[in-house]
Amino acid sequence: PYSDFSYTEGCLKHKCHCHCNGTYSCPAENAENICPEGKNCTDCVLKGNSYRAGAKFQYIEGCAQYDCDCFCDGSFHCPPSRTVDVCRDKPNPCTQCEYGGMKYPGNAKFVVKEKCSQVECFCDCQGKITCRGAINTCADRGDLG
Repeated sequence: PYSDFSYTEGCLKHKCHCHCNGTYSCPAENAENICPEGKNCTDCVLKGNSYRAGAKFQYIEGCAQYDCDCFCDGSFHCPPSRTVDVCRDKPNPCTQCEYGGMKYPGNAKFVVKEKCSQVECFCDCQGKITCRGAINTCADRGDLG
């Protein structure tokens, strides 16, 4: 029961505490950067941006804001538990598209199914629709629509 332990992940040495019920905690504020300055660490590179080994960094892709750790070997980890949806509850600044009586949000993909045809479309931010890749969904039934 109640024992302390540590584990190392990249440049971070985590100090943890094991609880009597089998759970454990490793508070982020207790993590120590064990990569000394001047060590031959490799920066992490993501989408053209460089981040120092041992550092935490954030980047946004689409609606996801990732909170990541950069390790000495140049690898990085962005745990799902620290990822935030930055679009939630924010109004879409793009113009909606209308297709076949249905409205679709701007800057989003949607699929249109009409009789035996299925096509993937994209509504851009200005409300313009582009569609590609029509598929005959009735081909296996011998029915052309």
